[in-house]
Amino acid sequence: MLRINVDGTIPTDNPFYNTATGNNRAIWALGLRNPFTFAFQPGTTRMFINDVGQSTWEEIDDGIGGSNYGWPTTEGPTSNPAFRSPIYFYGHGTSDTTGCAIVGGAFYNPLVPQFPSSYIGKYFFSDLCSGWIRVFDPSAGTAIGFATGISTPVDLHVGPDGALYYLAQGFGGQVFRVSAFPAQALNISGRARAETGQGVVISGFIVTGNAPKRVGVRALGPSLANFGVSGPLADPVIQLNRGDGSLVMANDNWKNSQQTEITGAGLAPSDDKEAALIATLTAGNYTAIVSGKNGGTGVALAEIYDLDQAADSRLANISTRAQIGTGSNVLIGGFITGSKIGATRVAVRALGPSLQQFGIANPLPDPRLELRDANGALLASNDNWQSDASQAALITSYGLAPPNNLESAIAISLAPGPYTAIVTGKNNQTGIGLVEIYDEQ
Repeated sequence: MLRINVDGTIPTDNPFYNTATGNNRAIWALGLRNPFTFAFQPGTTRMFINDVGQSTWEEIDDGIGGSNYGWPTTEGPTSNPAFRSPIYFYGHGTSDTTGCAIVGGAFYNPLVPQFPSSYIGKYFFSDLCSGWIRVFDPSAGTAIGFATGISTPVDLHVGPDGALYYLAQGFGGQVFRVSAFPAQALNISGRARAETGQGVVISGFIVTGNAPKRVGVRALGPSLANFGVSGPLADPVIQLNRGDGSLVMANDNWKNSQQTEITGAGLAPSDDKEAALIATLTAGNYTAIVSGKNGGTGVALAEIYDLDQAADSRLANISTRAQIGTGSNVLIGGFITGSKIGATRVAVRALGPSLQQFGIANPLPDPRLELRDANGALLASNDNWQSDASQAALITSYGLAPPNNLESAIAISLAPGPYTAIVTGKNNQTGIGLVEIYDEQ
């Protein structure tokens, strides 16, 4: 590592200034293989250096002028008094599979209220191959996990606003603001053709956490025609059920009850025949069921909104089940992540054949899955979930391997924003399918 003045001259207090000649007087430290980056601890002159190892260890080194950190003679911890051992290290390769290359390296700036005060003075670093961010405590000499599920983190730095950001190669070079909290589901929707019997539209979700969650639920039909949807459901009815099938609330026309509350929440449907309700739910499983009044059929949209984002609870593991046709009658599961900064890991599944074991008479034989952003751009797609080995391994590690090889799955990290998961039948097959979105953060 070299140390020079901003004008290009060599500082006379460099450790080798008086013993070296020429440009070698600029050498400040030796024995570093690939010092990826370094950072100064705020309020001190102490420097932390991330050094990428060769075959055994990844290091965080105490940056002290004149030190020899051992490479290429050795790497990682050493008892040789001629070399300085790292203050923290983790392995890769045959000795340890924790990671492959330490990257990033920055201190939390308490002037930017980004994390709790317990992170003041802590050093954040990441690994190129393992998809995590960890936090090193200099006073204890230990590191703890902070975030996982990052698609190939390349760098970690303090931005111009003083906050921490990371660059994710897996997103084509996008930069994300680091967060102490993952993005969370704020809105869930499922659009499909509502039939009768098992062909109604069912959107399921789980409330997790310690506090009740206030949610808004809507069933739209007639107003979908304004968005070019042909054959909308003329008069939708909504039911909100608990996991055991018992009824929480139901609504036919939204103005019949809770009109003031629904309007105040900004959820008033544009058509009087559409349905809406607001309920406060404790932790557990729930389903919103959309059907047509008097057996009516047509394309409908079921929506669930988080109306209390500050509560110590969230919406998770969302799903929509419906009859899947062709054209505009495919199954579209929409969701919005937000309210927190930073990406969150998401797993999406499209099930069909395995639904038969739950009594579904006409399951979709071979579902295909697409995930798109708010602009309609394709983020990922999958036909048979085992066709991509790395994706299959990740899905399996989440405990979400689909029961049937013809079913589809995608694992991805998503920044806050709106997304749609689209389920179709291969070769225009039709049948009942299920789309599921899991927050794996």
